[in-house]
Amino acid sequence: MATMYETIMSLPLFKGISRQQVSTFLEKTHVQFINYNPGERIVSVGDACTHIRYIISGEVGVTSNNYSGNLVIEEKRSTGTVLAPEYLFGMDRSYPFDVVAAGNVSVMQFSKEQYLALLQSDSIYMINYLNYLSYHSQRPINAIKLMGDGSFESQLALWVMSLTDARSQSIRIKCTRDNLLQMTHVKLDELLTSLAEMKSQQLIDFTDDEINIQSRHMLLDYVTNKLEQNIDN
Repeated sequence: MATMYETIMSLPLFKGISRQQVSTFLEKTHVQFINYNPGERIVSVGDACTHIRYIISGEVGVTSNNYSGNLVIEEKRSTGTVLAPEYLFGMDRSYPFDVVAAGNVSVMQFSKEQYLALLQSDSIYMINYLNYLSYHSQRPINAIKLMGDGSFESQLALWVMSLTDARSQSIRIKCTRDNLLQMTHVKLDELLTSLAEMKSQQLIDFTDDEINIQSRHMLLDYVTNKLEQNIDN
């Protein structure tokens, strides 16, 4: 089982730091370790993002939706997840999703002011944060590339890439069949054919009002390869 030092050193915004730097961080930063019981809410959509929050043990459910509420995306995120640090600064500083403990969960958190001091203390923290921000700023552009043919598969992949974390598990998209048709502008036979094909590839499972993504990585690869083949042909 990983020690606290090893856990912190493995976190995305702390990559590459030494045990001595972890010691200094813990000594000079007012770090809170908060435990949550199953079903307990950790973050609500619209809450002000005032702290760096890391899931250091356990698994959480993350839920986001569009304004009308007719598209809901649920995902599971596990140990090592940092909760939306890109919303710590900028014009919009409120969480875009709800986060609930899926089991017993432990969260490490510290304030925005303390994180600013950390960023100024050593360039490695700044580089890690810039890399994180760069990845998330580039993700929408990469997602748009999946819209090449306007197919249902490509639109589904765009939602998944844009709205879920790269390491997410158990991704569920809740949307009625009628709403899917309205939002994607595809015909019913095309929708049903696409769903059946992706299910046969073990990429998804589905019901009349829900799509379960079996593998985020495999789905995105499948759509990318299909688009590349269409270009080659």
